[in-house]
Amino acid sequence: MTVCIYNGEGAGNQALRMVHTSLISMCTSYDVRFISPEEIKQGGWVQTTKLLVIGGGYDRGFIKALGPQGMKTVKNFVENGGSYLGICAGGYFACNRIEFDKGGPLEVCGKRQLNFYPGLCVGPVFPGFQYDSESGAHAAGICRPHSNEKDQLQIAPFLCYFNGGGKFVYPDEKTCTGSDSDLDCGDLSKHCSFELSGNTSGPSITVLAEYAELVDRPAAVVKCKVGKGVAILSGIHFEYHAERLNNENTYLASIIPKLLETDSNRLAFLQHILSHLNLNIN
Repeated sequence: MTVCIYNGEGAGNQALRMVHTSLISMCTSYDVRFISPEEIKQGGWVQTTKLLVIGGGYDRGFIKALGPQGMKTVKNFVENGGSYLGICAGGYFACNRIEFDKGGPLEVCGKRQLNFYPGLCVGPVFPGFQYDSESGAHAAGICRPHSNEKDQLQIAPFLCYFNGGGKFVYPDEKTCTGSDSDLDCGDLSKHCSFELSGNTSGPSITVLAEYAELVDRPAAVVKCKVGKGVAILSGIHFEYHAERLNNENTYLASIIPKLLETDSNRLAFLQHILSHLNLNIN
């Protein structure tokens, strides 16, 4: 079976290198390879693929390259039992609606087609983000939710590379029905595992990690049941190896040592995420 990493318009070069390196080292039972938007649209990959990954970059590039046909193929893949991992831009891309830099010079707001997470992703949650820059890089404090009966792994808090990601906001009824009206959003951190509208056959969401240093500890990583499949969306780059970051970069020099201090916990969390995606990890 194959693990496919999206490589096309919208995908950042550093993000591609980091996710490929991480998956090659951990997913030794799988053929880890890149996949183009054209191949995604053709659809032949779905029969042999266990996981599709879309990482950092900019989601409008994904939308342009994949188009309605490609996004429908991705959605059908997951609904029929496949797994999806969306990191940073790939996380925004897979929500019902996004608000990126709302009111700012980089504003991108609107609905999204995949709708694996039937709520809102809002970001960046830390300031300073600029495209093709580390100006918004941050060593984000990450922790497990206080209470999560469905996710008992005891992972210590850790610091994780962050640059532009969002938080996942509790979906309300209007979000579930696909309304374009303003969202009346709740605090997802108080809903570590829940089903929308009490409908056990509908989407179910589990919070896997929170931003420890932000007010109300909003959700940083969520797991979504999607038909027969699963999608995990993340605002943080848990796939980034701190030792592979450029320590001569002014913005990174001060955060790399902090990231290295808890890197073993980050690796444990990454392995945890892959197991949630139904991968056999050595």
